[in-house]
Amino acid sequence: MKGICGEQLNNCMLLGNCDNVGDGATIVGAEDGVGGAGSGGVLAASARRIRLRQVQSMAVPATSAYDTLERPYRHDKARGRWAKSADFYFASCTHAFTSLMFSDLPTFGLIHGGWVLFIIAYLMGIFFYSLPIFLIQAFLGQFSTSGSISAFRVAPIFKGIGYSILLINLGTLTYYSIGAVVPLIYAVNTLHAVIPWTHCNNTWNSLDCSTHDNYDPDDLSVDPHSTVEFFRSMIASTGEGSTALSISLPMLVAVVAIWLLVLALLLKPIAFIGKALRCACVLMFACFVAVFFYLAIHERVDLGTIHSYLLPSFYNVEGLLRAGSSAFLLAGLALGPGCGSVINLASYNSFRSDAERMSVWVCLTHATIGLLAMLCCNVAHDHFEDHVGMLPLHVDEKHDMQYLYLSFSYLFGRFSTASNLWAFLFFLIIFLAEISALTIQLLSVLTSLFDEFECLRCRKMPIICFLVFGLAATSLYFCTQVSDEFSLPEIICIASVPPLSVGLQSAESAATTGHVLACPHFGCSRADGHLGLWPCALPVRLAVHAGQNDLKLYHILHTLCHAHLSRTVSGG
Repeated sequence: MKGICGEQLNNCMLLGNCDNVGDGATIVGAEDGVGGAGSGGVLAASARRIRLRQVQSMAVPATSAYDTLERPYRHDKARGRWAKSADFYFASCTHAFTSLMFSDLPTFGLIHGGWVLFIIAYLMGIFFYSLPIFLIQAFLGQFSTSGSISAFRVAPIFKGIGYSILLINLGTLTYYSIGAVVPLIYAVNTLHAVIPWTHCNNTWNSLDCSTHDNYDPDDLSVDPHSTVEFFRSMIASTGEGSTALSISLPMLVAVVAIWLLVLALLLKPIAFIGKALRCACVLMFACFVAVFFYLAIHERVDLGTIHSYLLPSFYNVEGLLRAGSSAFLLAGLALGPGCGSVINLASYNSFRSDAERMSVWVCLTHATIGLLAMLCCNVAHDHFEDHVGMLPLHVDEKHDMQYLYLSFSYLFGRFSTASNLWAFLFFLIIFLAEISALTIQLLSVLTSLFDEFECLRCRKMPIICFLVFGLAATSLYFCTQVSDEFSLPEIICIASVPPLSVGLQSAESAATTGHVLACPHFGCSRADGHLGLWPCALPVRLAVHAGQNDLKLYHILHTLCHAHLSRTVSGG
């Protein structure tokens, strides 16, 4: 506001300056021509000059940054607006279909045996945490018509928040593309006549490859399934002969293709980007509705199934409270990818757009999609563990995306009708959501830079190209095994103890000596765009083989696991 008012004040001063100069010249001329009025003209001219100097001393300098009053803020008139006001809603809703909705959110409900507390906490987080912050960011972006840095010119002391948002987004963009690479690879492979992960006749399959649909849960290991070997070769790059820096050819090609697509979008006007996001969101809605109903019909999901999922198993009240608090924090996914993306998206609204109504609808949409995604994920996880193996007891690729893609790829591969089609539609949904999130987050960075630094506006194309190619190069590192070691630390918790063959004392000693079996993973997912906003936890389902037939033994192992986890996280 100070910069805007200062600019208007300067214009008024300039007009007054011109008028005063003209009057002063006329009076001086009159003084020379008329001797009788000389003294009065001199006094009047002197008074006007004194007044002019006083006014000029009050004027705001013409070169001001709105905080130091050395350069006024100049709006970028070429930044454009949404083609339709609804584009803000659709752009904000694209993040509702992100891979986190089908992976992280349901996991917290699964690990603690029920949804009731988790769902209540999730909905409370949506309406008491996400919605107010969403409204604040939407109003700030819409009425400032600028990015996350320049939006704080109304209170320059908070400009550091804008720069922090910029740095967080740049940091997460270095690995964010991986979230779009994996579903793209799966979607492309569904175009084969026979889905590659449903058989063992591929070049990457080992001699031990299996297509079993049944296993003995008492076994400590099972033969590697074809679904697992596809993920191991194409995604995790952990096949035979691989090294720490190995990267599969499909991952390399997909990373390059995704960044070229993002570059092509960002070089277009904002109206075109809004139309593209609108079409992508509508397509995701349509595909998700079709996939959800067919999955429910194929797997015979009824009210009894939903009721069994809803009922919690109160093994540990502390664990349930932890799940509830995690659900409350994960409700922040409604705020979009990265940090401050809502400010950027709202800055392209027209001044009279109803930001309040659209914000409410965005949060309602996120809550609805989140609950439906939880049901889909539970069904997929149960189907996988009924036929292939326990996660992560029998199947553990030490990758933070394995639970989503192993479960759903196996489920859709077993569909009796048009399995290729349903698998393609599902992975297309996630790909469109992740590519939209990548575009929105990078658009937020570019908008902040061009709005704040006027000198960069004439160099938009080279800056966009340089930033995209630089991020594409760094993304290749996160396709290797080395990145997994840093992005997802493992904590092994429970010993390999045969069921019903040990007593409680031997179970305690086994757990303390390190012979452990099931492993909750705690750490930040690479696909999580909110890195740095809160300490995120990604626990994987606690599959306690030793305690599945002995509830008391389960309690002891579970308590020891969380005690070890607390010491590890606290650095003890």
